[in-house]
Amino acid sequence: MGLGRTTILVLVAALTVVLPASAVVAVAAVPAGSLADLALLVAAAGAWVALLGLVAPWEFVSLRLRWGWVLALAASTAWRLLGARLPARLSPGPTALVAVALLALATAGLTGALQARRHPGEALALRFPLAGGLFLVTDGGDGARSFLVNYHLGFPGHRGAGVSASMRYALDVVEVGPLEVEASALLPRRNEAYRIWGRPVLAPCDGIVQKAVDGVADNDAFGANRPYGVGNHVVIRHGADAYVVLGHLRCGSVAVAEGARVRAGEVIGAAGNSGWTERPHLHFQASRSATGDYWHGEPLPMRFDGRFPVKNQLVERRPR
Repeated sequence: MGLGRTTILVLVAALTVVLPASAVVAVAAVPAGSLADLALLVAAAGAWVALLGLVAPWEFVSLRLRWGWVLALAASTAWRLLGARLPARLSPGPTALVAVALLALATAGLTGALQARRHPGEALALRFPLAGGLFLVTDGGDGARSFLVNYHLGFPGHRGAGVSASMRYALDVVEVGPLEVEASALLPRRNEAYRIWGRPVLAPCDGIVQKAVDGVADNDAFGANRPYGVGNHVVIRHGADAYVVLGHLRCGSVAVAEGARVRAGEVIGAAGNSGWTERPHLHFQASRSATGDYWHGEPLPMRFDGRFPVKNQLVERRPR
């Protein structure tokens, strides 16, 4: 997304710690005048924890942490119910009114996030472009349904460049380890600290190399020099008019030339940190264009082994 380190630290803390913790504490401690008030309070807290589970940036702190908050909320709810001595009246009190407002807000976000897990029309069947590890989709899904799961379509930088429409189903992917976190520390500044750095990137389909760009210097993680664009990248024309873009490749790693024919699974480069990116990851997208203008083409959803990739989805691939 190209945000600064401080901004991302604040967002990570808010979305993966402060907000879910607030939901858990609210269930345990917010006064409720009746069982109906408490039920609405629990429903609102549960909706927020579910929404954050789908859209928060768990790759920085561990995807497993979201299940910890689910268990914490369940424990908080059980403790409150066991100690509750509340009347069973249905008339709402102040707590219920606030809970209803929060529940409505979370439900709106959840509705969009769930709708974004589906796509209209036929998807392009591709081979996943990474192997030999556990990978996490950090942005993906139908960006027209929810900015929260896929920012590419609505990102002002892409809109300003006139290319956002082709990115409706674009993906950002990182590699994670056994604890389902992407780096050896919290937002390290060294590219080498990120698991995906230097990981071979594979052609996701057979086709012709339409574009191959190399020589763009890699950024330092969260460095200030981040030129707009996908940096070093390869574009493969698949069939008559489908184009697949793989970007942010490592400088000097592009292994194919324009006009070359490639087969699915062939190494075309390595994951890097070039272009408009704050830390190493792989960007890829697909579009259809009769003229070859893939940046302004019709966005194509992609499926890998029959799955439509969405934010916070894990993809495990064995070594080639």
